Amino acid sequence: MITDPEIRAKINAIKLHTDPMTQAQLVVELLAQHSIKQIDLARELQMKASYLSHLIRVMKLPEMVIDGYWNKHLTFTHLILISRLKKPDEIIQLYEEILTKNLNVSATEKRIREILYLIDNAGKYINKERLDSIRARMMASLGPTVEVAIIQTRIKAKIVVEVSGNLALTSEFIESFGARFRSKRQKQAEDDFQKVQQPPIHEDIPTNTNPIDQPPDELTLDDDADQKKFRFDPDF
Repeated sequence: MITDPEIRAKINAIKLHTDPMTQAQLVVELLAQHSIKQIDLARELQMKASYLSHLIRVMKLPEMVIDGYWNKHLTFTHLILISRLKKPDEIIQLYEEILTKNLNVSATEKRIREILYLIDNAGKYINKERLDSIRARMMASLGPTVEVAIIQTRIKAKIVVEVSGNLALTSEFIESFGARFRSKRQKQAEDDFQKVQQPPIHEDIPTNTNPIDQPPDELTLDDDADQKKFRFDPDF
């Protein structure tokens, strides 16, 4: 607990203010004048440490952006979002875009994701029912010891395949799972080899159409850098 009377008085002054920008200014002044850890100050102010970090980061924004708050051109939440950007030119450009396009908080957050991750937000989420169906089919194909999780966010998707068992079982699964991926070049070479090994087919010789004797279509990955596509096993 901080007991210094001067520091306590400044902490109480910060608590009295309800305007977040004023709080941010006083917080930065207090930290500059006294040797206080941010985590200790956050505890004294009864704030989350992450919010205190937001206050400090906002005060590093260009003056013209901060003036936008005082002039009621944007909210403090706008400032918190803008402060995620590091490059001054990007900050100024986004600030001007907020003013000219009258971007709300949600639209501003979207633009920041586009700037930070160099992506757009085209498309839409796969609904839960569809994801559950895909997950169920994958687990049915991979076996009873396998768990599958599918996670989709605005910026990426992740499929987690987890198999339980000893080293012998998990090693066998990894090898089997890896065999599902073949380049088109490799698949073509294997198909050509099989054609060479097979005897010529005559009309009077019945062909074996037993699906068990036919190699399954495996998941293939096109190794052409410009046209990477996946093909899945029909049972997958």
